[in-house]
Amino acid sequence: MNTALDRDSVETLARIDALVDGVVSTVDLEMRGQPASMVYEILDATLQRRLPGIPVDEERLRDAAARISVGLPIG
Repeated sequence: MNTALDRDSVETLARIDALVDGVVSTVDLEMRGQPASMVYEILDATLQRRLPGIPVDEERLRDAAARISVGLPIG
């Protein structure tokens, strides 16, 4: 049984998006109001651990961290 995912398939990209959304939502619940730099570090470390070798948009992560820090909706 082959469990490998095609890196560029729509299904794989959707799974990655869902995983990132889940991580951001969890961090939002746990770290709302904390300094943005701390929130970013947690987001970055978690995603590096969960998605090794898969690049993520750092600018979007920084934006999400800033929104979580000040209590704005992420979106």
